[in-house]
Amino acid sequence: MSGILVTALEQMVAQFKEYLEMEAITYRVAEVIETKQPIPKPTISINASKLIRKNESNISTKPCVLTMDNVTYRFSEQTEPIISGTSFEVKQGEIFSLVGNSGCGKTTCLEVLTGRRIVTTGQVKFLGVPVSGRVSCGYVFADDEFITGSVTNFVSSYGKANKDKVLNVLKLVELERRLGFYVDENPPYILSKHDLSRGEIQRLMLAMALSRSQDCIIFDEAFSHIGLEQSQRIITRLKKLGTTLIMATHRPEIQKLSDKIYQMP
Repeated sequence: MSGILVTALEQMVAQFKEYLEMEAITYRVAEVIETKQPIPKPTISINASKLIRKNESNISTKPCVLTMDNVTYRFSEQTEPIISGTSFEVKQGEIFSLVGNSGCGKTTCLEVLTGRRIVTTGQVKFLGVPVSGRVSCGYVFADDEFITGSVTNFVSSYGKANKDKVLNVLKLVELERRLGFYVDENPPYILSKHDLSRGEIQRLMLAMALSRSQDCIIFDEAFSHIGLEQSQRIITRLKKLGTTLIMATHRPEIQKLSDKIYQMP
């Protein structure tokens, strides 16, 4: 009798896993359809100061998180500056976008903000303190797609695993129903980028960044593989949390969700 019960239980678990896989396929199809929606024309024009303030009514009095003061960066003394004379400030809880043509220096600017690159001239401050190393933010960079290990270990960056925290950040990026089942699985489910869509990979990278910090996120090529409606929901959640979100994006519909936009030359 016990053998029959075990077999029946194993069959139920297998069927439930099949259900999760089918549900994930449904999400992927919806994701592909949504990202192929027509992109609306931007309604934002950039003024001479290069900085657009769209909605600062609730954040104008809040402290600055990151500040760039007349920053220039070049790879070497023999090369032209990648960014030159750049100045702006990002306040707590602000949604801030860097925009500009490909190759204008958006990614380099984000790397300077995080402390990955040291300025040639000028100054970057994080919470009022000059940046001399990596700042305490969560990062999502465009080339960060090295997916490995279990869901829990990956999202927690192989630090001290907190399963409740992992589930929470997966929920924030709408991956709880897709991957939450695997958090407690033993032996653990091993992640592979080949089993995930590009949108799921980008959301998983964002979950890892949020596990590091929910105070400030720096996001390159932000939401480039995530549907508009889903992107809007995630940004709304982050705004409610008071997360400062600094992103580089080419998508005008994502730019429209920003409080402030800086046009790279």
